[in-house]
Amino acid sequence: MGARLTIAGRRVSTAGAVRAATYLFGQGDARIDCYSEQFAYGHRELILQAAGYDMSCLILGRIPHGGWTRAETIPQRKVLDPIARELPQWMWNEAWVQSARAAGARKVIAIGAPWLYLLRMRNRSTIWETGSVQANNSLAGSGRTLLFPVHSCEDDVITFASMPRKVADLFDPSRTTVCLAWQDFLCRETRLGFESHGFAVECAGYRGTSHAPGSTAGDRTRVLPNVLALIEAHDLVIADAVSTALIYAASLGKLVQVIPGLSFDEGHRETDCDREHGQECAGGCLYQEHPWMQKPGADPHDHRAELADALGWPSLRTRQDLQRLVRVRPGMIAIG
Repeated sequence: MGARLTIAGRRVSTAGAVRAATYLFGQGDARIDCYSEQFAYGHRELILQAAGYDMSCLILGRIPHGGWTRAETIPQRKVLDPIARELPQWMWNEAWVQSARAAGARKVIAIGAPWLYLLRMRNRSTIWETGSVQANNSLAGSGRTLLFPVHSCEDDVITFASMPRKVADLFDPSRTTVCLAWQDFLCRETRLGFESHGFAVECAGYRGTSHAPGSTAGDRTRVLPNVLALIEAHDLVIADAVSTALIYAASLGKLVQVIPGLSFDEGHRETDCDREHGQECAGGCLYQEHPWMQKPGADPHDHRAELADALGWPSLRTRQDLQRLVRVRPGMIAIG
Protein backbone atom coordinates (compact mmCIF):
# COMPACT_ATOMS: atom_id res chain seq x y z
CA MET A 1 0.00 0.00 0.00
CA GLY A 2 1.34 3.44 -0.94
CA ALA A 3 2.07 6.19 1.52
CA ARG A 4 -0.86 8.21 2.77
CA LEU A 5 -0.93 11.77 4.04
CA THR A 6 -3.43 13.83 6.00
CA ILE A 7 -4.93 16.71 3.98
CA ALA A 8 -7.69 18.87 5.45
CA GLY A 9 -8.30 16.20 8.09
CA ARG A 10 -8.56 13.35 5.56
CA ARG A 11 -6.16 10.50 4.82
CA VAL A 12 -5.27 10.58 1.13
CA SER A 13 -2.76 8.80 -1.11
CA THR A 14 0.37 10.51 -2.38
CA ALA A 15 -1.31 11.00 -5.76
CA GLY A 16 -4.34 12.43 -3.98
CA ALA A 17 -2.09 14.77 -2.01
CA VAL A 18 -0.64 16.10 -5.28
CA ARG A 19 -4.14 16.75 -6.61
CA ALA A 20 -5.10 18.39 -3.33
CA ALA A 21 -2.03 20.63 -3.36
CA THR A 22 -2.73 21.65 -6.95
CA TYR A 23 -6.31 22.46 -6.05
CA LEU A 24 -5.54 24.29 -2.80
CA PHE A 25 -2.38 26.14 -3.79
CA GLY A 26 -2.19 26.04 -7.57
CA GLN A 27 -3.20 28.56 -10.18
CA GLY A 28 -6.81 29.52 -10.84
CA ASP A 29 -7.21 26.96 -13.64
CA ALA A 30 -6.86 24.11 -11.14
CA ARG A 31 -9.92 25.32 -9.25
CA ILE A 32 -11.88 26.24 -12.36
CA ASP A 33 -11.57 22.70 -13.77
CA CYS A 34 -13.42 21.46 -10.69
CA TYR A 35 -16.44 23.57 -11.62
CA SER A 36 -16.31 23.09 -15.38
CA GLU A 37 -19.95 22.02 -15.87
CA GLN A 38 -21.30 25.49 -15.11
CA PHE A 39 -19.59 26.91 -18.21
CA ALA A 40 -21.65 24.73 -20.57
CA TYR A 41 -24.24 26.59 -22.65
CA GLY A 42 -23.65 29.83 -20.74
CA HIS A 43 -25.50 28.58 -17.65
CA ARG A 44 -23.03 30.29 -15.34
CA GLU A 45 -23.50 33.70 -16.94
CA LEU A 46 -27.30 33.46 -16.75
CA ILE A 47 -27.29 32.62 -13.04
CA LEU A 48 -24.74 35.34 -12.27
CA GLN A 49 -26.78 37.89 -14.20
CA ALA A 50 -30.01 36.81 -12.50
CA ALA A 51 -28.31 37.12 -9.09
CA GLY A 52 -26.77 40.50 -9.90
CA TYR A 53 -23.20 39.21 -9.59
CA ASP A 54 -20.20 40.38 -11.60
CA MET A 55 -19.26 38.15 -14.55
CA SER A 56 -15.79 37.60 -13.07
CA CYS A 57 -17.29 35.43 -10.33
CA LEU A 58 -16.81 31.68 -10.20
CA ILE A 59 -19.84 29.80 -8.89
CA LEU A 60 -18.53 27.43 -6.20
CA GLY A 61 -20.54 24.37 -7.06
CA ARG A 62 -22.37 22.50 -9.79
CA ILE A 63 -25.10 23.76 -12.10
CA PRO A 64 -26.16 20.73 -14.15
CA HIS A 65 -27.34 20.54 -17.73
CA GLY A 66 -30.32 18.46 -18.80
CA GLY A 67 -32.02 18.53 -15.42
CA TRP A 68 -35.43 17.76 -16.97
CA THR A 69 -34.83 14.00 -17.25
CA ARG A 70 -36.41 11.81 -14.63
CA ALA A 71 -34.05 11.20 -11.74
CA GLU A 72 -34.28 7.43 -12.25
CA THR A 73 -33.12 7.84 -15.85
CA ILE A 74 -29.83 9.47 -14.83
CA PRO A 75 -29.53 9.09 -11.03
CA GLN A 76 -27.80 11.98 -9.27
CA ARG A 77 -24.88 11.60 -6.88
CA LYS A 78 -22.83 13.41 -4.30
CA VAL A 79 -20.13 15.49 -6.03
CA LEU A 80 -16.74 15.93 -4.35
CA ASP A 81 -13.87 18.33 -4.91
CA PRO A 82 -10.27 17.03 -5.28
CA ILE A 83 -9.84 16.82 -1.50
CA ALA A 84 -13.10 14.92 -0.99
CA ARG A 85 -15.25 17.80 0.26
CA GLU A 86 -18.84 17.80 -0.94
CA LEU A 87 -19.60 20.45 -3.53
CA PRO A 88 -22.91 22.32 -3.53
CA GLN A 89 -25.28 21.44 -6.36
CA TRP A 90 -27.98 23.84 -7.57
CA MET A 91 -30.44 21.53 -9.30
CA TRP A 92 -33.22 22.32 -11.73
CA ASN A 93 -35.95 20.59 -9.77
CA GLU A 94 -36.87 18.80 -6.55
CA ALA A 95 -36.78 15.33 -8.13
CA TRP A 96 -33.07 15.70 -8.82
CA VAL A 97 -32.55 17.07 -5.31
CA GLN A 98 -34.19 14.00 -3.80
CA SER A 99 -32.20 11.68 -6.07
CA ALA A 100 -28.91 13.27 -4.96
CA ARG A 101 -29.95 13.14 -1.30
CA ALA A 102 -30.77 9.45 -1.66
CA ALA A 103 -27.17 8.98 -2.80
CA GLY A 104 -25.85 10.73 0.31
CA ALA A 105 -25.56 14.31 -0.92
CA ARG A 106 -26.52 17.04 1.51
CA LYS A 107 -25.54 20.27 -0.25
CA VAL A 108 -28.28 20.19 -2.87
CA ILE A 109 -31.07 22.65 -3.51
CA ALA A 110 -33.44 23.33 -6.42
CA ILE A 111 -33.34 26.78 -8.00
CA GLY A 112 -34.95 26.13 -11.41
CA ALA A 113 -33.32 25.83 -14.84
CA PRO A 114 -31.07 28.63 -16.11
CA TRP A 115 -33.46 28.80 -19.11
CA LEU A 116 -36.21 30.11 -16.84
CA TYR A 117 -33.98 32.97 -15.67
CA LEU A 118 -33.29 33.87 -19.30
CA LEU A 119 -37.04 34.00 -20.00
CA ARG A 120 -37.63 36.13 -16.91
CA MET A 121 -34.87 38.58 -17.82
CA ARG A 122 -36.20 38.78 -21.41
CA ASN A 123 -39.81 39.22 -20.20
CA ARG A 124 -40.96 36.16 -22.17
CA SER A 125 -44.27 34.63 -21.12
CA THR A 126 -44.34 30.91 -20.37
CA ILE A 127 -47.18 28.40 -20.49
CA TRP A 128 -47.61 28.88 -16.74
CA GLU A 129 -48.43 32.54 -17.30
CA THR A 130 -50.65 32.34 -20.39
CA GLY A 131 -53.86 30.60 -21.35
CA SER A 132 -54.14 27.60 -23.65
CA VAL A 133 -53.79 28.08 -27.39
CA GLN A 134 -55.41 26.10 -30.18
CA ALA A 135 -52.95 23.46 -31.31
CA ASN A 136 -52.37 22.88 -35.01
CA ASN A 137 -53.14 19.20 -35.61
CA SER A 138 -51.35 19.07 -38.95
CA LEU A 139 -47.96 17.33 -38.78
CA ALA A 140 -46.27 19.81 -41.10
CA GLY A 141 -48.60 22.75 -40.49
CA SER A 142 -48.48 25.93 -42.52
CA GLY A 143 -45.72 27.71 -40.59
CA ARG A 144 -42.02 27.13 -40.12
CA THR A 145 -40.48 24.01 -38.61
CA LEU A 146 -37.31 23.76 -36.51
CA LEU A 147 -35.40 20.47 -36.15
CA PHE A 148 -33.00 19.75 -33.28
CA PRO A 149 -31.33 16.41 -34.13
CA VAL A 150 -29.95 14.36 -31.26
CA HIS A 151 -26.36 15.55 -31.31
CA SER A 152 -22.95 13.94 -31.42
CA CYS A 153 -20.50 13.95 -28.54
CA GLU A 154 -16.75 13.60 -28.85
CA ASP A 155 -17.00 9.88 -28.01
CA ASP A 156 -20.33 9.24 -29.73
CA VAL A 157 -20.43 10.52 -33.31
CA ILE A 158 -23.54 10.54 -35.51
CA THR A 159 -23.10 10.55 -39.29
CA PHE A 160 -26.61 11.78 -40.27
CA ALA A 161 -26.33 9.95 -43.60
CA SER A 162 -30.05 9.38 -44.13
CA MET A 163 -31.73 11.95 -41.85
CA PRO A 164 -31.89 14.80 -44.40
CA ARG A 165 -33.86 12.65 -46.85
CA LYS A 166 -36.19 11.35 -44.13
CA VAL A 167 -36.95 14.85 -42.86
CA ALA A 168 -37.42 16.16 -46.42
CA ASP A 169 -40.06 13.47 -46.95
CA LEU A 170 -42.03 14.84 -43.97
CA PHE A 171 -41.46 18.60 -44.10
CA ASP A 172 -40.93 21.26 -46.75
CA PRO A 173 -37.16 21.95 -46.62
CA SER A 174 -37.73 25.56 -47.75
CA ARG A 175 -39.71 26.15 -44.54
CA THR A 176 -37.56 24.05 -42.22
CA THR A 177 -34.45 25.01 -40.25
CA VAL A 178 -32.02 22.45 -38.86
CA CYS A 179 -30.14 23.49 -35.72
CA LEU A 180 -27.01 21.37 -35.41
CA ALA A 181 -24.94 21.09 -32.26
CA TRP A 182 -21.48 22.56 -32.59
CA GLN A 183 -19.65 19.27 -33.25
CA ASP A 184 -22.08 18.36 -36.02
CA PHE A 185 -22.09 21.89 -37.47
CA LEU A 186 -18.30 21.72 -37.78
CA CYS A 187 -18.65 18.56 -39.86
CA ARG A 188 -18.74 19.77 -43.47
CA GLU A 189 -20.35 16.54 -44.67
CA THR A 190 -23.21 16.86 -42.17
CA ARG A 191 -23.89 20.51 -43.02
CA LEU A 192 -23.83 19.89 -46.76
CA GLY A 193 -26.06 16.85 -46.35
CA PHE A 194 -28.86 19.03 -44.99
CA GLU A 195 -28.14 22.05 -47.19
CA SER A 196 -28.17 19.90 -50.35
CA HIS A 197 -31.81 19.01 -49.55
CA GLY A 198 -32.72 22.70 -49.23
CA PHE A 199 -32.71 23.06 -45.43
CA ALA A 200 -31.44 26.19 -43.72
CA VAL A 201 -28.74 25.10 -41.26
CA GLU A 202 -27.96 26.95 -38.03
CA CYS A 203 -25.83 26.43 -34.93
CA ALA A 204 -26.65 28.04 -31.57
CA GLY A 205 -22.99 28.15 -30.58
CA TYR A 206 -20.15 26.35 -28.87
CA ARG A 207 -21.10 24.33 -25.80
CA GLY A 208 -18.07 25.50 -23.82
CA THR A 209 -15.83 23.99 -21.15
CA SER A 210 -13.59 25.25 -18.39
CA HIS A 211 -10.86 26.04 -20.95
CA ALA A 212 -10.58 29.83 -21.24
CA PRO A 213 -13.85 30.15 -19.27
CA GLY A 214 -14.17 33.90 -19.66
CA SER A 215 -14.04 33.68 -23.43
CA THR A 216 -17.15 34.39 -25.49
CA ALA A 217 -15.64 32.67 -28.54
CA GLY A 218 -18.06 30.57 -30.52
CA ASP A 219 -21.02 32.34 -28.91
CA ARG A 220 -20.54 30.21 -25.79
CA THR A 221 -22.32 32.67 -23.50
CA ARG A 222 -25.15 33.20 -25.99
CA VAL A 223 -26.14 29.61 -26.70
CA LEU A 224 -29.45 29.78 -24.83
CA PRO A 225 -30.36 33.27 -26.14
CA ASN A 226 -29.66 31.97 -29.65
CA VAL A 227 -31.83 28.90 -28.99
CA LEU A 228 -34.59 31.22 -27.77
CA ALA A 229 -34.39 33.32 -30.94
CA LEU A 230 -34.59 30.22 -33.14
CA ILE A 231 -37.55 28.76 -31.25
CA GLU A 232 -39.45 32.05 -31.37
CA ALA A 233 -38.98 32.24 -35.16
CA HIS A 234 -40.66 28.85 -35.74
CA ASP A 235 -44.07 27.32 -35.13
CA LEU A 236 -43.30 23.60 -34.75
CA VAL A 237 -40.16 22.22 -33.07
CA ILE A 238 -39.23 18.59 -33.76
CA ALA A 239 -36.52 16.13 -32.78
CA ASP A 240 -35.80 12.43 -33.06
CA ALA A 241 -35.84 12.01 -29.26
CA VAL A 242 -36.99 14.07 -26.30
CA SER A 243 -34.37 16.76 -25.78
CA THR A 244 -33.67 19.84 -23.73
CA ALA A 245 -34.52 22.03 -26.71
CA LEU A 246 -38.00 20.49 -26.97
CA ILE A 247 -38.60 21.09 -23.27
CA TYR A 248 -37.55 24.72 -23.75
CA ALA A 249 -39.85 25.12 -26.76
CA ALA A 250 -42.78 23.55 -24.92
CA SER A 251 -42.28 25.97 -22.02
CA LEU A 252 -43.07 28.78 -24.49
CA GLY A 253 -46.21 27.03 -25.73
CA LYS A 254 -44.72 26.00 -29.09
CA LEU A 255 -45.94 22.85 -30.73
CA VAL A 256 -43.33 20.12 -30.27
CA GLN A 257 -43.06 16.60 -31.61
CA VAL A 258 -40.71 13.66 -31.26
CA ILE A 259 -40.38 11.61 -34.46
CA PRO A 260 -38.45 8.41 -33.62
CA GLY A 261 -36.37 6.76 -36.30
CA LEU A 262 -35.00 9.83 -38.07
CA SER A 263 -31.45 8.79 -37.09
CA PHE A 264 -32.20 5.14 -36.37
CA ASP A 265 -29.67 3.73 -38.84
CA GLU A 266 -26.84 6.13 -38.04
CA GLY A 267 -25.05 3.85 -35.58
CA HIS A 268 -25.66 6.14 -32.61
CA ARG A 269 -25.71 5.04 -28.98
CA GLU A 270 -26.75 7.11 -26.00
CA THR A 271 -23.60 7.02 -23.88
CA ASP A 272 -25.38 8.08 -20.68
CA CYS A 273 -27.77 5.18 -21.15
CA ASP A 274 -24.86 2.82 -21.77
CA ARG A 275 -23.37 3.79 -18.43
CA GLU A 276 -26.59 3.79 -16.42
CA HIS A 277 -28.68 1.04 -18.01
CA GLY A 278 -26.38 -1.05 -20.20
CA GLN A 279 -26.08 -1.12 -23.98
CA GLU A 280 -29.40 -2.91 -24.38
CA CYS A 281 -31.17 0.38 -23.54
CA ALA A 282 -29.65 2.21 -26.54
CA GLY A 283 -31.41 5.44 -25.61
CA GLY A 284 -34.85 3.87 -25.30
CA CYS A 285 -35.40 5.48 -21.91
CA LEU A 286 -35.49 8.92 -23.53
CA TYR A 287 -38.55 7.92 -25.55
CA GLN A 288 -40.36 7.17 -22.29
CA GLU A 289 -39.90 10.78 -21.16
CA HIS A 290 -42.92 12.97 -21.95
CA PRO A 291 -44.58 10.42 -24.28
CA TRP A 292 -47.21 12.97 -25.30
CA MET A 293 -44.56 14.61 -27.46
CA GLN A 294 -44.85 11.75 -29.95
CA LYS A 295 -48.45 12.75 -30.72
CA PRO A 296 -48.82 15.26 -33.59
CA GLY A 297 -50.46 18.50 -32.52
CA ALA A 298 -50.24 17.87 -28.77
CA ASP A 299 -50.70 21.15 -26.90
CA PRO A 300 -47.97 21.79 -24.28
CA HIS A 301 -50.52 23.79 -22.27
CA ASP A 302 -52.20 20.48 -21.45
CA HIS A 303 -48.97 19.36 -19.76
CA ARG A 304 -48.16 22.45 -17.72
CA ALA A 305 -47.59 20.64 -14.41
CA GLU A 306 -45.29 18.04 -15.94
CA LEU A 307 -43.18 20.67 -17.69
CA ALA A 308 -43.12 22.85 -14.57
CA ASP A 309 -41.71 19.95 -12.57
CA ALA A 310 -39.10 19.22 -15.26
CA LEU A 311 -37.75 22.77 -15.51
CA GLY A 312 -38.20 23.55 -11.83
CA TRP A 313 -40.70 26.37 -12.28
CA PRO A 314 -41.88 26.07 -8.63
CA SER A 315 -38.25 26.43 -7.50
CA LEU A 316 -37.47 29.61 -9.43
CA ARG A 317 -35.74 32.09 -7.11
CA THR A 318 -35.61 35.84 -6.72
CA ARG A 319 -32.38 37.78 -7.03
CA GLN A 320 -32.16 37.99 -3.26
CA ASP A 321 -32.70 34.22 -2.95
CA LEU A 322 -29.91 33.51 -5.43
CA GLN A 323 -27.52 35.80 -3.59
CA ARG A 324 -28.32 33.95 -0.38
CA LEU A 325 -28.12 30.44 -1.83
CA VAL A 326 -25.44 30.50 -4.53
CA ARG A 327 -21.86 30.80 -3.34
CA VAL A 328 -19.39 32.61 -5.61
CA ARG A 329 -15.79 33.75 -5.57
CA PRO A 330 -15.22 37.12 -7.29
CA GLY A 331 -12.30 37.85 -9.58
CA MET A 332 -11.64 34.25 -10.63
CA ILE A 333 -12.56 34.64 -14.31
CA ALA A 334 -10.78 36.96 -16.73
CA ILE A 335 -13.38 38.44 -19.06
CA GLY A 336 -12.43 38.96 -22.70
